[in-house]
Amino acid sequence: QGLPDPTTVLQLRRSWEEEDAELAAVRRSELEAVLEPKRQQERELNRLEEERKQEEEQQREEEERKQRVEQKMQAAMLQREEIARLKRQQQEDEAEAQRKLLQHTLNRQEELERWRRE
Repeated sequence: QGLPDPTTVLQLRRSWEEEDAELAAVRRSELEAVLEPKRQQERELNRLEEERKQEEEQQREEEERKQRVEQKMQAAMLQREEIARLKRQQQEDEAEAQRKLLQHTLNRQEELERWRRE
């Protein structure tokens, strides 16, 4: 029994290594074929989730904007009511002052009339 020829051993070894490399490439290709649809699905799910988040953010911002507008409108309405109240109060005060002035003038005229008669 003799040892195998070193050249034959080297050729067999190279052949096995090539077969192993080919098998590994086929396995990688098969694995990629299985994984790629899952990756695409994951990317699509991430994209949809991002869209959902953006829509929620836009809705939240719109709601906040509506609330700010509503608050400004309420503040403006209260301000108009306060201005109207102050104007009414001013008119009432002016009317009261005129009434007092007129009453004072009448009282003075009555006093002058009494004084003249006396």
